[in-house]
Amino acid sequence: MVSENIRRSRRRVVVTGFGAVTPVGLTFDATWEAFLAGRSGVAEISTFDTSDLPTSIAGQVKDFDPTVHMPRTIARRMDSYAQYAMAAAVQAQQMAKLEIDEDDADRVGVLIGSGYGAVNSIDGFSVTIRQKGPRAISPYAPITGAIDSAAGEISMALGAQGPSRAISSACATGTDALGEAARWIQFGVADAVVVGGADNCVTRVDLAGSGNARALSRRVDAPQEASRPFDEDRDGFVMSAGAGVLVLEEAERAQERGATILAEVLGYGCSSDAYHWTAPQPE
Repeated sequence: MVSENIRRSRRRVVVTGFGAVTPVGLTFDATWEAFLAGRSGVAEISTFDTSDLPTSIAGQVKDFDPTVHMPRTIARRMDSYAQYAMAAAVQAQQMAKLEIDEDDADRVGVLIGSGYGAVNSIDGFSVTIRQKGPRAISPYAPITGAIDSAAGEISMALGAQGPSRAISSACATGTDALGEAARWIQFGVADAVVVGGADNCVTRVDLAGSGNARALSRRVDAPQEASRPFDEDRDGFVMSAGAGVLVLEEAERAQERGATILAEVLGYGCSSDAYHWTAPQPE
């Protein structure tokens, strides 16, 4: 709990930029247009064999070229989830017109959450070492497979020298990242934070595990109607990939530099029932 005295002294936090990479669009604008048009990004999985899996549908990011947002040499050492995060971060920085120089670099942080992390790359490394042996594993493998690789790559690419961290709290990861980043600004740890969430957990292992738990939709005959969480006929969720990133800033700083303020973060709270992996505490 935050004491009332500290609560009253909190600085205001505003949003000045955002970016997205999703199954329905490679930018925020494209994604929003698809939302308004009612288009779904769920379809048959196209990147691996699903014939023996409980379901064959997912929300995959399509036609994504990481080199649009980063040099090829950097993209090659990144898992796809981190590439999506980088692309969304670059979009958010450009929208916010956030210039980071040596005078304020240590006041700009990066916080990128991921529920699953670099599972595609880790899976690939496991196959490679079994088939080809240890010498075939890239020396970048420990970096690529780390859950903080997205935050680290983004901080280096943007020159942000403040706090650089990852966070993971399952389905709440993106919201938790946003809330924690807002607290950094509220309590003076940073003046601006590039913050968001990213995942690409569309793998055979993750589909098998979640499918065997009967958590995934099996509406393979109508994949675009499969994601319906509040419908009485829902039959599970749909595994998907993508990233969303915001630029948060201290309000006076944003106003002084003439940034367009898109929203304000007024508060954040989190808790745990400490009861069950997925079921809420009955009381």
